[in-house]
Amino acid sequence: MGNWLELKKEILKGLGKGKTCDLVEEVRKTRFNPSQKPSLKKGNQGSKRVYDYATYLMLVNMYNSEYENYRLLKSLKKDDIIIIRGKYDRAEEVLDSGGLPFTRTGDKILSSLSPKQILILNCPGEISRGRKKDLEDFVESGGYLISTDWAIEIVEEAFPGFIKYNDTLTEKDMVKIEIPDPQNEYVKGLFPKEKPVWWLESKSYPFETINPKVKILVKSEELYNRYKASPVGVVFDYGKGKVFHFISHFYLQKFKASRLSIHTLANKLKITTENEILKETKDIPFEKALSAYSSARILYNIILDKLKKNGK
Repeated sequence: MGNWLELKKEILKGLGKGKTCDLVEEVRKTRFNPSQKPSLKKGNQGSKRVYDYATYLMLVNMYNSEYENYRLLKSLKKDDIIIIRGKYDRAEEVLDSGGLPFTRTGDKILSSLSPKQILILNCPGEISRGRKKDLEDFVESGGYLISTDWAIEIVEEAFPGFIKYNDTLTEKDMVKIEIPDPQNEYVKGLFPKEKPVWWLESKSYPFETINPKVKILVKSEELYNRYKASPVGVVFDYGKGKVFHFISHFYLQKFKASRLSIHTLANKLKITTENEILKETKDIPFEKALSAYSSARILYNIILDKLKKNGK
């Protein structure tokens, strides 16, 4: 197949659509250890398999139409993203599906974080009280914090006056989401007209914005009608850094069924389905793939923004 530069030139020249997916996968093999590409592991089942293929499509599309973003993602080192272990969310599975490196650890690392890092606080937010000042200092100095669901309690304590849990518990549920500002960099690449579904855990924490400086990235009228709070994902500045919070989890574990297949998503991303990699995916419903794609794309967009801020 030749070296990396030759492959890049071939793809950027627009070498037949029928070969694009295969070429990109060959490029991924030259850049990563094969064990880091779960999209090639046929044994993965359930939600993980959906994420594997949805993220694969996202990366192929990014390679073809946003090559600089693709290159930035592939420049990541394992210390760029720190994940605090959580019992319920597993954002690391979403990163793993794209072959992105990360470090998964406990809260002791908070005192030694760099402002250039991204910290993902998986639900329920297992941080001891004595570490919350470290968390605030990390963001204030320029770090990015991404938290999910019950970790809002940590966010409220460390960054008061921005968002607030509304004292309601959800059922295990699914809600259609809307994108208030489709031009926002954190929702780039989504398909708002399709109204993807966001899965709610049993006893997820709906929340409200209590400061006009909070930007709503994703919302849901269905969420508001059922639980009196519409935000699904928000962001706000704090010092030199940013805090992102999302209800429920990035690693969604339940999806809405659909008569259409993941090949519909591939077509929307202008990716041919005539290749060996996608032949075995016709059984993956479109709605499942779209939900996984949407949550993964938002997470990857946040990572990309931080890499650009860092000057990578």
